[in-house]
This record gives sequence, C-alpha cells and structure tokens, in this order.
Amino acid sequence: MEGPRETSPAGYKNKQTHISVQRYFEISLLLMLASSFLTLASTGKVDSVSIVLFVAALGVKLWSYARGESGFLLQPVTVTRFALGYLLFFFADFALLNGGTAPLERMLPATVHLILFITVIKIFSARRYRDYGYLAALSFLMMLAGAVLTAGTNYLIGLTFYALFTIAMFISYDVKRGIETSDDAPRGPYPSLARNRVALENSLLLTTLCLACGVVVLGAVLFFVIPRYHTAYFSGLAFQTENVTGFSESVSLGDIGKIARSNRVVMRVRVEGDPARFSGVNWRGIALTSFTGRAWFNEDAAGRMIAPTWPGHFLLPPASGSRRRPAHLLHYQVLLSSVSTDVLFVAAEPREIAARFPTISIDETRSLHNPQHTAEPSEYTVVSDAGLPSARALRKASSSEPPEISRIYLALPKLDPRIQSLAQRITQSALNNYDRALAIQEYLRRDFSYTLSPPPVEPADPIGSFLFVTKRGYCAYFAAAMAVMLRTLGIPARIVNGFHTGTYNRVGRDFIVRARDAHSWVEVYFPGYGWVPFDPTPGDSEEDAGAGWSAFSDYLDAASLFWNEWVINYDFAHQAA
Repeated sequence: MEGPRETSPAGYKNKQTHISVQRYFEISLLLMLASSFLTLASTGKVDSVSIVLFVAALGVKLWSYARGESGFLLQPVTVTRFALGYLLFFFADFALLNGGTAPLERMLPATVHLILFITVIKIFSARRYRDYGYLAALSFLMMLAGAVLTAGTNYLIGLTFYALFTIAMFISYDVKRGIETSDDAPRGPYPSLARNRVALENSLLLTTLCLACGVVVLGAVLFFVIPRYHTAYFSGLAFQTENVTGFSESVSLGDIGKIARSNRVVMRVRVEGDPARFSGVNWRGIALTSFTGRAWFNEDAAGRMIAPTWPGHFLLPPASGSRRRPAHLLHYQVLLSSVSTDVLFVAAEPREIAARFPTISIDETRSLHNPQHTAEPSEYTVVSDAGLPSARALRKASSSEPPEISRIYLALPKLDPRIQSLAQRITQSALNNYDRALAIQEYLRRDFSYTLSPPPVEPADPIGSFLFVTKRGYCAYFAAAMAVMLRTLGIPARIVNGFHTGTYNRVGRDFIVRARDAHSWVEVYFPGYGWVPFDPTPGDSEEDAGAGWSAFSDYLDAASLFWNEWVINYDFAHQAA
C-alpha cells in the first residue's frame, strides 16, 4: 500500500481539524487483522498460547483506537532486538517444538507463529503507510494459511468478515489519503468535529456494505461460471481428518467407545423418497470375522477389486441368499467427510454405486473399500436392498451351513466355560437358530444397561467380565457377547461396525451422521438366506436430551451441506449439472 508524500503528524492534525477518518481507518485495519486471525485459529491448528497472546494484543490496540488514542508504540531499536531474538526462536520452533514428522508439517506451524509475531510487532510499531501495508499483507497471509488448513464453513464465515473489513479499510484509506493531500482543509456539515466524524463514518459504513454485497454477488457468479479444475494440493493439511477408530482390519473392544463421545459430523446421507423408509437402517462399515478373546480381526483381509461397468458406475456381485429375500430398494447419496478409514459406508446390501473412484474393493464380508482413499471428503450414490427374510422363513431355515462358513464363523479361543452355560440356559426353550438368536438378543437388552463410561473389565477376559461382573457397557461389548454366545451354540455369527441412521434434517433433507452415532451389531448366518442383522444393544439412557435448539442447528447443518457439496466438492460435473 503506497501512500502520499510523508508529512509531519502536526500537518495531519491541522488538515483534519474539521473532519477525520483516522479512527475509522485504524479500526478497520485492526478488525481486518482480527478476522483473518480468528479464521486461522478456527482451523484448530493454532496453539492456545498463541491465540491468547494475539487476541490480547489486538484487544489492547483496538481499545486504544476506539478511544481515539494512538496507544503504546515500540521504538525502532526495540523492534530490531525483538526480531533478532525471534529469529533464533524460529529455528527452535521448527526443529524442536512442533510434533510433525515431515518437514512441511513442521514448517507450516512455525511459519504461522512467525507471521503472528511479525503482526503483533507491526501493530505496536506502525507509524507510516508502509507499516499499514505490511499489516494488510500479513492479514492476507493469515487468510492464505487458513485456506491451506481448513475447508469448512468456518472459513466461509471468516472470509466474509475479512472481505467486509478489507473493503472498509481500503475505502477509508483512499479518503484519508485524499484528506491529507488536499490543499484546503476538508469541512463537514456540522460545527462539531465529533458529529462530522460520526457522519462520515456512517457514510463509509453504508458504502462498505453496498460494495461488499456487490463483491459477494460478482464472486459467486464467477465461482460458478469459471471452468473448474480439481486438484489435491495440500489436501493432507487442508482437511481435518476424523480418526474413526473401529474401522480397520483389527479392532479392540474399546475402539468404538473412543469415537462415540465425539460430536463431529462423519457423513451426511441425502435420501430419495420418504425418509421414513430409512427408519432403523444402519450404515454398514466393516464386518469382522475372528475373535482372539480381546480383539476382533479379519482372517482374510484381501479384497476383490471391482472395475466400473462404465465410468463412475459399479455393479456389485449379489449377496448369498439375496434371491430369497423380498426387495426393499433404497436410493441415497453419501457425502463422507474427511475420515481416517478407506471404508465406504452403505445401507444393508449395496447393489450399485456411482462414484468418481477408479476402482473399489469388496472383501469376504462384503465390506466396501476405496483403495485410492485420501484425506479429502468424498461422495458416492448407492442403491441398496434392505429387504429381510420373514421370521417364519428363518425359523424354517436349515441349521447345516457350508464348511467354509463353519470354519471361520464358529472359531473361538479358550473362554470362560460359564459363557457357553449361560447361552444354553438362555436358549433352552428355543427350537431353531432364529429363536435362539432372538433369545440372546432380548436377554442382553433386558438384563444389561448401556453406558459410554463402563466400569473396567478384566483385560484377559473382557467378555466374561462384562457378562458376569459389570453388566454395563457400550455397543461393542453387547455385540461381541452375543456373537460369542451364538458361536458356543454352533450358530455362525460375526460383528459389524458402522453407524446408526443419524438425525434427519428437515431443512437439508438429509441424515446427519456424527461420530457419536458409531455402533456395533451382529450378523447371523442362515443357510439359504445369508447374513441377517441382530442388535442386542439396549436404548441409550444417557442420550443427550438437550435438542431444543434443533431447528437452528438444522439450518446450520443445511448450510454446511451446501458448502461441502457446492463449494468444496464443486467441479466440472457439478457445473454441468
């Protein structure tokens, strides 16, 4: 920002006797800095110490400007000493204080700290237009760093305020420069300096708002019209990956409980037709086949690669027993957030998937994976069949399963003998495998309680400890206990990790699935009909009842959905649509 020829402060004062824009300019500049910093801080990548120090510095300076004072100013020699001292700290910050492994991961936080330090120093030493220009450039660098570190709606909010204050700063700068270069002292319509200043500030504010609206409209038009090109530069830093434990090939019993306390959105599911058709539908993630006594894992983790039948469209092989099930087709679109797993979450038995993936893979448990998984959000459209055999049909199903099913899904480690005795006692009156599974499911729902803070279990025997000592736990304990008891009775069973349906947003017309919706359930094998789901987990008595402001949150989530689909994932396909 290049200003006019410098004159003395006394000269400025004489020329601004009747009208002044100095306070408006200085406050606009500080608010521009504040908005850029808060946008950067909202990424979660700025440490709390830096946030507190920077906010305190801005607050002190903003208060002095609001009162019409220049505030404390650092002398040039002091600035030089601070700069030399921080130069040594910068190398220590890069090499020792940041926990990243890659050089870029360490360099970015150290550079952010350097930008914040320079900004604070400039705030307390700005005297000339050149200093103001440095502050404006530093605010832009903070916005640029925020763009690298986040892709959420919080950046949109920060960018909106930043644009507003930037326009206010440049307008007032231009007026200020005109005042200071004028041969005649500018005069306002009122005899009072304060009234003239307020009148001018109100006019500048109105002009700023009008220009900001024009910029937003023009920017939106250009954004949606200019041809799109999608890249993944800095995607590992730009998206805050949700660590959804419980969706790998080896899962300990406590993994699901670790993410069930998080409120972060994992995915949004936009459904076609009546959302009531999705009532009770779980989003299936990964099924696990083998139990060590402490953890579940997949014995054969290799997946079969599926190539698209035509670009972007995959037809999945039919599931075992699918021809003997009634059809209940569900059509929906999944907008998956940035997560740490390559699992694709789907309802029941997926038949078709449309996605911009080169390939997908399906393992022996019919769990779907994206081999090209990255840190970026993804989206895919699915047709699933959620039809289930009738209870009458399952009661008549054969109890003789194929040898490969028995070998994998009846295997058990050495267990507490009381587990098998309990399973036999619970099912003693049942005459078929379906009723035996129902009896165990109802026993766990009735006599046990759900909690996310269960008492500690015996590490060497978590299932026995849960069934005979604590009798309290979260879904992973219930599903594991049911699967193990069924196997002791010779009934093939496995556990599945995924998510509950989620909360339906009437504004966005989608299901919002959060990390707290993580869930485990059981699939039981019936010859001729395949795998049938059972859920032994009782209702959550600790569920948050404070949803009184759900209408407001629906609007926020709808805005976030629009942002993710039409801004973050906006590409040529969206543009053509």
